[in-house]
Amino acid sequence: MLNKSIMRNSIIKFFTNSCNNKLNKNMYLPSYYKNRNASHIYTYIELFYKNTPLECASLAQKYYHLFWNIDPNDIITSTKFYNFSRGYKKNKRTVLSKSRKWLEENINSYKTQHIKTLPKKDNIVNQLKKYLKLVQYKQLYLNKELLDAVLFLQNKLVNCTNFEKIIYFYNNVNNYKCGCGANRSIKSPTYVNQTCGSKKCLSTVLTAIGKKRNLSYLQSPEIKLKRVVSRSWYKHTPQTIEKIRNTNKKTWTKEKRRNLVIKNKASGVYEKVSCILKDKILSGRYTPKTNNRFVRKRLYSHITGVRRYRSTWEVKYHEKFPNLQYEFLRVPYKDNNAQKIFIVDFWDSFKKEAIEIKPSNLTNTLNFKAKIEGLSAWCKANNAYFKIVTEKDFNFYEL
Repeated sequence: MLNKSIMRNSIIKFFTNSCNNKLNKNMYLPSYYKNRNASHIYTYIELFYKNTPLECASLAQKYYHLFWNIDPNDIITSTKFYNFSRGYKKNKRTVLSKSRKWLEENINSYKTQHIKTLPKKDNIVNQLKKYLKLVQYKQLYLNKELLDAVLFLQNKLVNCTNFEKIIYFYNNVNNYKCGCGANRSIKSPTYVNQTCGSKKCLSTVLTAIGKKRNLSYLQSPEIKLKRVVSRSWYKHTPQTIEKIRNTNKKTWTKEKRRNLVIKNKASGVYEKVSCILKDKILSGRYTPKTNNRFVRKRLYSHITGVRRYRSTWEVKYHEKFPNLQYEFLRVPYKDNNAQKIFIVDFWDSFKKEAIEIKPSNLTNTLNFKAKIEGLSAWCKANNAYFKIVTEKDFNFYEL
């Protein structure tokens, strides 16, 4: 009696070569095999499942069990058999050749054979692309020469399964190890992740990518204006505002705010922010937008075009001398051992003269004296001059 493994291999080889596993009604007739000099195949099919639950089953059902090497005693009576391509179905297929799990299980159990001639690498990649892109896992599994070639080229990969070797080869992955030492995870047969999939490794990679990204274009005036316009229509409803207010009250308690302030002071957050702001103010990149404390609004002059005066006296003086530069000069000074920056009201670049507008009753304060000392030292070092203009020197009250 013939060995069942020989019978099985002969049957699979015949159907694969003659009809590419696409069964039709003629295959149920002995004449189909006789005309192809393969009468023994018909005999093999009849003998293979003799005295088993599949003895009276259809050819498609017999070949389905034979091809996928399914035990005939594992037939599920509650499921219906459709045809060779669809197989059994109950919600989902019991055997699905288009699933990654099926490919992984079969490829990992595959045993390589000796390679006589190794095809070109480009040809191997093109064949893999055809099978993996079109999800033809069954045809890939049957292409023994291709699998042998890929696994032979990937024999340098240790601690990797056959499935991983094939996918790494197709995706041209040189470094298959994650930063933690584990193998990189496979998202799909056509895509390999950069990490092993753990949250820690993924966070490290995303942080590194984020630091390399150039997002300076988001700060351009055009993009900023676009963001403002896109959000101008949106307003919270009174109910949403009330919800936000109640949530903030529960979240940001006085104790939590106090602890956050203590934590920030200890870690030097406020000191760091202060140094950054002072550097920007001193270099002229930033000017504090302090409203006038008396009129509570921005003062604007049609003559000079400046929109951010801090007092009406500054407006009138600048309109009288429009050649002066407003808040151009910034001078560092010390007040109570604290480093501060004095923004001088006007600067005459032609005469190299700094001009400060001040009411006469405020010229004797300790803070103003500290400012003048710093300005005086700066003028001596830079061969410049300064003067203080009060209501006694200029008529600020004329209309």
